[in-house]
Amino acid sequence: MGQAVRSAMALGLHSSQALSSHAADSNRSRATFWTIYFLERITCLHLGRPTCLVDHYIDAPFPEDAPNASGADANSSYAYIRAMTVVGKISHALLMAAYSPQSVKTAQELPRMNQLNNECVTELQRTCDCLPPSLRFLDKRVPIGYSWQEVQRTSLGITYHLVRLLIFRPSLVYASFFTSLAAAQDSIGDKMILKTNIEYSLSSAKMIIDLAYDSFFRRCPLLCRDGNLASAVVTACLTLLFDVLDAETTTSRANEVFGFVDKGLECLRKADHVGSTTGSAISIEVMKIAKDAIFANEFEASLLPELSHNFAWLNDTALWEQDGQPSSSGGLSASGMLGDLGLKETSQLQPVSDVSSWTADPGNSHQLIMDLMGESLRFSDNYYRGFHQAPGYEGFS
Repeated sequence: MGQAVRSAMALGLHSSQALSSHAADSNRSRATFWTIYFLERITCLHLGRPTCLVDHYIDAPFPEDAPNASGADANSSYAYIRAMTVVGKISHALLMAAYSPQSVKTAQELPRMNQLNNECVTELQRTCDCLPPSLRFLDKRVPIGYSWQEVQRTSLGITYHLVRLLIFRPSLVYASFFTSLAAAQDSIGDKMILKTNIEYSLSSAKMIIDLAYDSFFRRCPLLCRDGNLASAVVTACLTLLFDVLDAETTTSRANEVFGFVDKGLECLRKADHVGSTTGSAISIEVMKIAKDAIFANEFEASLLPELSHNFAWLNDTALWEQDGQPSSSGGLSASGMLGDLGLKETSQLQPVSDVSSWTADPGNSHQLIMDLMGESLRFSDNYYRGFHQAPGYEGFS
């Protein structure tokens, strides 16, 4: 990506003065530059790295749609590039303000974070309102289009909701360090409304899973080979599991969360992005983390058996033989995995005390699970990439 950025800048694609006077060539150059732009910005968010592009030096206009375009040609409409560029700008502001070493460190800085959140969400919503019908990922009634349109629709929707999820996820993570959401809210007063932010983050996590599932199994099955979508599904699953850490989680809410996680596991089972067993191996890890999330909470006695009954993989995550078929020792939910995973031992549900024995401090089981889930979130966000942090805050350009 760095080489592509350097090449684009060397060719002057960022400057309107350097663009060709020929309309078609100029439009292709614009499309090339802004594609590199949004890919670089979104990659920086995933990697935690500073951008190589400074908006102050960029004045290249957006590519223009071909007049009287029918929509059948991928090179006649550039709404996807324009929308992704806006999301890329928002991702950069989010990275600098919320996920850098210079981000919020005290409660006194929370109002600034709220202001940024509002700006980001408003800009995201404005982008959605301007989308053509083929890109309206929020509307499930949109007819299935050409393959390239479905790829663009799903990619934009997943990226949109990943950014939206990351805008509000700090509130979800913060609340999980307290015994209840009310206790977390009391600790910061009215500087930030945690419940609202958490619901926004969780709703985007659910939408990521819904979009991936709809694409994998109905709209565009070839997308199951896209590793970025698989990584987004893992991120969504782990984000949802943070909600289960709340000691006040009800049975119905836990069932809803695990229902979406189960749906995400189905997507990972179908994923075929790196070899034949990678999606399966990742889904096994998600299952184990889901079990750990339950152990970290003091659920009512009736909750654990009910969840185990509804989601068989919670009771046993190793019901697979070497030939990839379910063993005769038990049933599988729809999220059963394929492939030789090398798992032969049955992993039954264990009491919370077993988890606390993993650490020297028997009373620190909740913090242990938090650490494990934090590591898993970093793994999922950067599964195919390294990780570095970016200093400074610049906001919207």
